[in-house]
Amino acid sequence: MRKLTGQSLLFLLIVLLFSCGKEEKALYLSGRIEGDEYDIGAKIGGKVVEVRVEEGKEVRKGEVLAKLDSKELEAKLRRAEAVVRSLREKLRALEVKRELLVKELDINLKASVKRREVARDELQGLEHTKRELEVRKEKLLKDLKRFRELFSKGVIPQSKLEEIETEVGSLEERIRALGKAMEELRKKVELAELEIELAREKRKEIEALEKEIASLRERVREAEAGVEEVRALLEDTILRSPIEGTVVEKFVEEGEVVPPGKVLFTVVNLDELYFKGYLPETKLGLLRLGQEAYVKVDSFPERKFPAVVSYISDRAEFTPKEVQTKEARVKQVFAVKMRLKENPGHVLKPGMPAEAYVELR
Repeated sequence: MRKLTGQSLLFLLIVLLFSCGKEEKALYLSGRIEGDEYDIGAKIGGKVVEVRVEEGKEVRKGEVLAKLDSKELEAKLRRAEAVVRSLREKLRALEVKRELLVKELDINLKASVKRREVARDELQGLEHTKRELEVRKEKLLKDLKRFRELFSKGVIPQSKLEEIETEVGSLEERIRALGKAMEELRKKVELAELEIELAREKRKEIEALEKEIASLRERVREAEAGVEEVRALLEDTILRSPIEGTVVEKFVEEGEVVPPGKVLFTVVNLDELYFKGYLPETKLGLLRLGQEAYVKVDSFPERKFPAVVSYISDRAEFTPKEVQTKEARVKQVFAVKMRLKENPGHVLKPGMPAEAYVELR
């Protein structure tokens, strides 16, 4: 076996030292600056009558960016509101009519029932009195027959006979008067019962009116829904920013007619940007969530912007065409996001090419 010479040992030591010195001190990623973009589009078509912002303008949440022509919708809203007012007036009139009918029916029904009961009670009292008088009359008639026999025999005087005849006549007159009074009371009872029956028929009229009211209420609800629909369309003629941010793109000019769905503005919150790059599978173990990082852009080569690793994809994908990594031969990569801690003066913009690095310790 050949022995290593001193020169060979020296060469081997240099190779080993060189190999150990190749340990990476930082992990670099290429990518670009991105942000959560909000596209503001026209939900309805129409002519743009006002544009209030330009690219680069900072806007508040809810701030108006542009307006579409709303004259036709405003006229439609007025017509719809007029229909609602008319239907509400009709509904109120029917409700008042029903309330009056119900109140009138209640009063009349109670009065009729009371009249019937009073007449029945009086009739019952007269019937009792009439029966008593008829019993008394029967007794007097028997007495009268006996007194006539006694008179014919000369036992009693004529005055006594006339006295009992007068009493019988008086009782018969009272009984006839009671009969007439009882007949009048029976008529009152029949009239009260007729009124009660008519009141019940009136209840059917109220039930029909309630059905009409229910139908009209449904029409009012439908008309109100139509008003709300037009109001929603009117609101859609006003384009507002959904966030506090910066208008980064404007795709419309005043006077332009736009179709439904066309994007007119893009707004981004420039204080919440992030770097997005792609990490080769072979380097995946070097990165973890929460690691401190730095981002650099060509526009400001002397500045580095602090960031933190906020997202590491758990799925591999092919390297995007727009990204040129150092390991160009590696096809499988993982998307990585690094949230920028600050953006002084909003100098960083979405779409800027950038490079990020993480110091490995």
